[in-house]
Amino acid sequence: VPAINIQTMVDVMLYHGLRVVPIDIKSKDDGHEEGLTIDMVDVKAVEKSISKRTVAIMVVHPFGQISALENDMEKLNEIAMKNNLILMEDCAECYAGDAGAHGSQYSDVKFFSFGTIKTSTALGGGLAILPMKGKSAAASQKDVTDIAERMRRIQCGNLYGQQANIDYMKKVVKGIFVRWVSDNPLTCGLVYTIIKY
Repeated sequence: VPAINIQTMVDVMLYHGLRVVPIDIKSKDDGHEEGLTIDMVDVKAVEKSISKRTVAIMVVHPFGQISALENDMEKLNEIAMKNNLILMEDCAECYAGDAGAHGSQYSDVKFFSFGTIKTSTALGGGLAILPMKGKSAAASQKDVTDIAERMRRIQCGNLYGQQANIDYMKKVVKGIFVRWVSDNPLTCGLVYTIIKY
């Protein structure tokens, strides 16, 4: 996990009793690759930080920027396989439809989020993609099937049930209102004046 991430992602890990070890993204100015124009995952630093207590590697693509190219993901997959780790990818901020990122073929699981501030929004919700075959780092086909079934049970439970249509419609109306206000300086000023007084 890089040092920059949303708190709720870290909260999920802490809830499950995991200790998060942040690894900073390597700056393009640190000589990652010649001609590279973006900051990338520091594969060597990730490998150095692995201990016998490590259970997973989480690659995060922050701010719509791909932070690990496919060759980096392949190297991370090799590291994960060697250490029997799960390789996860947080694609919540880099997905932009068909033209955007869809995650790496080397990940054990890819996470996507569709909240109102995301590049592709559905006004809420999320998606976890598991490989069809357990060919990536630590997952066998049986593991993938078991994980998928456990995820289905969690989703169908009381805590994470499907949202009601009325709740979704409230989000749609709120999203339209926010867009309408933010697109027009006059309405933005009017709303600000009303809220101020």
